[in-house]
Amino acid sequence: MLGVIYVLSPQLDWWWYQRFPPDVPAPIRAMLEERFEPYQRFSGMEKDLFRQKTAMFRMNIEFKGPAFDDKISEDIQFIVAANAVY
Repeated sequence: MLGVIYVLSPQLDWWWYQRFPPDVPAPIRAMLEERFEPYQRFSGMEKDLFRQKTAMFRMNIEFKGPAFDDKISEDIQFIVAANAVY
């Protein structure tokens, strides 16, 4: 049973996040409010849904820099995710 749970853990995690989607961190939310024009035009419910989809997109994609050791900063990852979701 533990082996099945281990093997299916990515699918179980995805199922959980679809039921209870995460939100973007507060600094990223402020950045979206100030600088992402399409986000500013959304209504309240649309903004919530957009932030949740952006967080889910970011969790699903692995961001890599040009070299193997490079890491892309979190704000750049969320900017790319927000544009992809839009």
